[in-house]
Amino acid sequence: MKIDADCRFPTQEWRLYAACADLPPDEADRIFFDLAVPNQALAICIDCPVADECRDFATKNAIPYGVWGCETATERRRRVGINLAGDRVRAAA
Repeated sequence: MKIDADCRFPTQEWRLYAACADLPPDEADRIFFDLAVPNQALAICIDCPVADECRDFATKNAIPYGVWGCETATERRRRVGINLAGDRVRAAA
């Protein structure tokens, strides 16, 4: 089993412990990828025991959409300095 050195779980095993793990796929898609209404996703993420792993996964894989680890795509892009086109940019002062 491959171990991700930056993660406390074997690669992607953290997903089993996610607060959203038991949601039906269509409901999870609606909640986490409806960019107009992230509040429901953020409410689920806030108490998730693996939010850090989730956020790291989205960041490392440059996932440009959805709420991951209690962070919207806009927040993620701003944090890592990536614009909508996927280009790295300087962080705002």
